[in-house]
Amino acid sequence: MEEPSSEMCLKVLRDAKSDNEKFAALLLIAKLTKAKPLSSEERNDLLSTVGLKFLTRLLKSKSAPEGCAASIYQSIALSILSGLCTEPHQIAQVGLKRNIEILNGIVLTNPGGTDGEDEVVTTMVADCYDILQNLASTAEGCDQLLANLTPITLCRIILDNLYGAERAEGVLRCMLSVVGPKVWLTHRQTKLLHSMMVHLVKSFNKFQDDNKFEMCGFLQQMLQSIPDDMVEECKKSTWLPVLVKTVREILTSRLGEDQRNPTLCLVAAMIDRLGVTTVLPPLTSDQQLLLVITHLSCIEIRMILENFPFEQVVEKADVLCSCYLLMENIIYYMTNSPSMKLDEKQVTQLHHAMVGSVNAILGFLREASEKETSNKYPEPVVIATIRVLGVWMSEETSALKEHTYALVPYLLKVCKQQVQSRKMAKVGGDGIKGCCNTPTGMSQQHNSQQDTTLTNQSQKSSVGKDNAGPVTSQDSPGSEVTQNINPAEENLLSSMEQCDIKCDDNKVSDISKQCEERNQSGQGNTADSNSVLESDILNNQNQRERNNNVTDISSHKSKSVSFSLEACGDCGSDDGLHDTGDNHSCDDVDLLRFLLPAFCHFMAEDESRQILLINHSQTLLVDYFKLCLSTVLEEEDSKQAKGSLLVVCGALMNLVVLEKDLISTDDDMHILCQVVMEAVPLLLNREEYLILWCNLVTLGMFLLLRQYKTSKVLSDQKSRFFVVVMSFVKGPFTIKSHKQKEVLQISDVYTPVWEDVSELWHLTLQAICECIPLSPVLSHTLLSTGVLPHWRKLLTKVSGKGVPDSVQDSILKLITAAVKTSPKVREVARTTGYPDISQTYKHTELQSLLT
Repeated sequence: MEEPSSEMCLKVLRDAKSDNEKFAALLLIAKLTKAKPLSSEERNDLLSTVGLKFLTRLLKSKSAPEGCAASIYQSIALSILSGLCTEPHQIAQVGLKRNIEILNGIVLTNPGGTDGEDEVVTTMVADCYDILQNLASTAEGCDQLLANLTPITLCRIILDNLYGAERAEGVLRCMLSVVGPKVWLTHRQTKLLHSMMVHLVKSFNKFQDDNKFEMCGFLQQMLQSIPDDMVEECKKSTWLPVLVKTVREILTSRLGEDQRNPTLCLVAAMIDRLGVTTVLPPLTSDQQLLLVITHLSCIEIRMILENFPFEQVVEKADVLCSCYLLMENIIYYMTNSPSMKLDEKQVTQLHHAMVGSVNAILGFLREASEKETSNKYPEPVVIATIRVLGVWMSEETSALKEHTYALVPYLLKVCKQQVQSRKMAKVGGDGIKGCCNTPTGMSQQHNSQQDTTLTNQSQKSSVGKDNAGPVTSQDSPGSEVTQNINPAEENLLSSMEQCDIKCDDNKVSDISKQCEERNQSGQGNTADSNSVLESDILNNQNQRERNNNVTDISSHKSKSVSFSLEACGDCGSDDGLHDTGDNHSCDDVDLLRFLLPAFCHFMAEDESRQILLINHSQTLLVDYFKLCLSTVLEEEDSKQAKGSLLVVCGALMNLVVLEKDLISTDDDMHILCQVVMEAVPLLLNREEYLILWCNLVTLGMFLLLRQYKTSKVLSDQKSRFFVVVMSFVKGPFTIKSHKQKEVLQISDVYTPVWEDVSELWHLTLQAICECIPLSPVLSHTLLSTGVLPHWRKLLTKVSGKGVPDSVQDSILKLITAAVKTSPKVREVARTTGYPDISQTYKHTELQSLLT
């Protein structure tokens, strides 16, 4: 008999006069879909002609023709759907949401009737899983599955090891890849998550063959999908110690690449989601597991980057980026957490291992920069490599300095590509209003008459708190699994034998020495005793002086960034790292956020600052500043943008302080000044942005100071800005009663953030003092905004007691500068009690001016 064609099926369908005739046509379609592949257009035509309403009737039908299996109608409907909806977007859009509950029931069916019925049920279950798999491949489809509690069904099948458990695992893993934590957040499935982890970890611990390593990918995805508000609960779970114990056993065994790589990816996910403390006491007996993980990840980075050509490195991106993630988290923990109680030898070994891996990273990026002769955006693995380098440079500024400096032009180039791309996308969408859309560039002529305005924003009642400020300067048996091991891996094994987890005298790995000898010509000082990272560990600092930088590592604790090259892979087998919230590819990694802390350090040093300026970094910083500011003002993911703005303010402040001539003449700096002038009034009284606002006030004052001769800011803009600045001069201090005495205290609004903004307050007053002689309008603003009466009241009530020397010095210098410049201010000060204040606080200069 001739095989049916899509045209024949369509004709039979359209000519059908009854349900029986239509059902016969469906049998033809089912045969057609099994016989040959159909084009997307053919599938859509057949699907629309059949109609979902008829298929739904078949799915819900309880009857069957005489002599047929009871579920024959359901079987045909499922066969049609699975055969025609082979593209994920088709199945999501076909409108199956109300029928997914039927699919959930069918996949719970266990074949076990007569041979004929058994075959029908088996086919139905397989078709159901095909449909569920396609639905799970898109966010829209996942939402439909979540609404119908499909994850509960899938987990039940896996936990009870029912028929189709492997297919259920594939669908669940696909959902985890696409929507991550939403799988557990929808309908609050906390117990289900823990039940799954207990089941998987138990199996993971039990297996002593390749199944152990095949489970790593599933466990990795489960860990990455843990919602933020379940993290602390998971840290106290019963399954975590078992997982850590099993990982320890694996890492102390002799492993081949196929076993080592998935384990490293699993460990990276565990540490990234649950913290470095999972591999430290009390979950382990000592610090040795962390030492082994650090050495393993650093060695793996070197093995991949130094032993393989660029193309093969790209192929190994998953394990490489997992090692990067391990390195990032370990660096952050070492520099921000309590002492690990390591001896000096262990610290030196850790630092040496990391420097070795960073040297390999620098070499790989040099190769990448030489390959990219066009404006083509780099490979995702290159983006991930730049990211981890940024984390390293934000903490370590001495080792490999010259090699790092040589790479700065390439780093800036990639960041410029990324910022420009986002800038164009922003303009193409909602747009960046006013000054935020002013073009920047060394050749761009600035229009001094342009009075631009940023979008006004509605007031928010919620009160947040920033957590960072600006930069102003400154002994179990191992698994018995073995595998053929190549020569490069022999080096790894040799080194790890010398880093025995049970030994106290860990030695630097042989492979590190061999790699060092091979790369001696490109290696800097790898054991600098003055290095920042090493001294931090040796000195047991709880919280390093970070120049108030907002480091991106801390922010990614709550939202990690995907390093996976494929968002879903084959929907169930991807072992890449996935975002714990919305999925982000490497292209979405905001590289400049990771590089900014390092650039802040670079701005403070003459040599590195000149490298940045030669490559027009100021243009990049201003573009990025405007991009982040527009995001904050438009309330789009403002938490991340706010953190980025704080760090870029620090880099720009370093530039403003150290490059006075550049600030006064550079077009980009004039554009920046305009943007700041407009933004500061918009963020006034927004307590959730208080630290950011203080940063902008200080930056704006110093920009005006440097540009007083060349300023292109309109006088009205300056006046509005100065009025707002005076609220910062007055706002932080108030009088409160304490033990029946009036004392000077920080106001309630500023108390939570004073540690972060106190230095900014002093710097702002310093800038005002210097600006007053240059801009007479400032003296008028002092009078019109009530600064003099405010401080007269405060300083008089406390009677010279309890006012910090730095505070009275700053405020009295401000009054003195205004009195010197403005006769009107002098007269007001003389008649409102300032002569007595100057005498009480022994400020001789002000006293002489007022007598």
